[in-house]
Amino acid sequence: NPDHVEYNSGALGGTTLFPGLYKFGTNVGFSTDCTISGSSRDTWIFQIAGDMSIAANKRITLAGGALASNIVWVVAGKTTHGAGSHFE
Repeated sequence: NPDHVEYNSGALGGTTLFPGLYKFGTNVGFSTDCTISGSSRDTWIFQIAGDMSIAANKRITLAGGALASNIVWVVAGKTTHGAGSHFE
């Protein structure tokens, strides 16, 4: 069972995402910076039925010891990374 369904209606910019399973039936976008926060033992799974986009010059950063190797992105549609965006 997902911990978060349609979290923030898929508008993840400006949020801090804590460990868990996030499930989206639509698109997900990062119009502003976002932080993924947790320990090196935590995991994050993002299941996205639509597209995922990150605006130009926006950052998705890790905090609190979170590791990129513990994050799984499953995107059914396309992914778009704006110029100068940073995705850890």
